[in-house]
Amino acid sequence: MSAYRVGFHRPAQNLRSAATGRRGWAVLAMAIVLGGQAWAVFVAEIGAQVSRPAGETTLAGEVAGERTVSQTFRVTEAGLAGITVHARSWSGAATGLVTFELVDETSGASYARTSRPVDAVLASGGFTVPLPRLGAFARRRYRLVVAMPVAPPGAGIGLVANRESRYADGALFVNGREQWGDLVFRTVAARPTVASNVDDFLRRRQPLVASVWFPAVLLLVYDLALAVLVRRLFTSEG
Repeated sequence: MSAYRVGFHRPAQNLRSAATGRRGWAVLAMAIVLGGQAWAVFVAEIGAQVSRPAGETTLAGEVAGERTVSQTFRVTEAGLAGITVHARSWSGAATGLVTFELVDETSGASYARTSRPVDAVLASGGFTVPLPRLGAFARRRYRLVVAMPVAPPGAGIGLVANRESRYADGALFVNGREQWGDLVFRTVAARPTVASNVDDFLRRRQPLVASVWFPAVLLLVYDLALAVLVRRLFTSEG
């Protein structure tokens, strides 16, 4: 009788063990999915536009008085917050303020304008021009215009540029005339993640949709549905 009971209960024990194992795999699968989801939404960032030093570099003319230097580029990442450029004193006596202006190439409208002391711009590691955050879906061409309107000739700056054109999505201009080469620059984005893109997009919509709770609820519903599906797949006895 004892042997019969042991043999009778063994299949049930095996089923419970198998079910426990499947539940463990389900939990692991959901943990992997949610971890990957969190990384993709809150951590992974879109790459920036870069024009690196390539070959021989030079200074793209003196920025002083009415003489300006500008570079066009295309915004391909969300949350553009600045552009890093590299400047050198033209004759060792640069003084005054450097003005940076971001212009929309399509409409010609000035998007942002800021001025900084020349000493800050001449930092050896490059200077990042701070800009208001561009919209997540404003993937357009812009022009960065650099000027020193009150600086006399010889007291301006030169911007580091490649002698040959290396950046395909823009061009270098001196006093409005296109030149060979491109400025050495890098765009800086304020954490251009999926989350920041969605947040920026929703800010332009109706109050209910613009609430941060709206995408959070949608994501929660999605995760719950995914959890039910994974549980059924891993706990089904068939």
